[in-house]
Amino acid sequence: MNKTATGPLINSSMKTQHDPDLWKKAIDMETMLCKMTMDFPQTEIYGLTDQIRRSFISIPSNLAEGAAAALQTQWIIYTHLGFFDRMKFEHVDQMQVEHRKMLSGLSRSIVKRSSRLPNH
Repeated sequence: MNKTATGPLINSSMKTQHDPDLWKKAIDMETMLCKMTMDFPQTEIYGLTDQIRRSFISIPSNLAEGAAAALQTQWIIYTHLGFFDRMKFEHVDQMQVEHRKMLSGLSRSIVKRSSRLPNH
């Protein structure tokens, strides 16, 4: 795991479609832009603010491979913004890894069992 310029740990084994450094920079950029939009007028919360936040969070999320990686990307950004405690993030992230392993094992077990069934 590596620290980014803005703080929380990032799993260095996370797969990205392209360059992991680009993904980390995209997280830092999204964090900065989200902090900037916090100063926008309250009247823009469902307009410009929302549009900017949704468009920029999609950049690092799309660079991450798979739903779990995209979710982790968003959790990292929210941790940078102070919405989540770092220790809670790391705990939830570890739980997510364990759940993914369990689901993968269950999936392999189902495939293995179904391959033993007689063909109809």
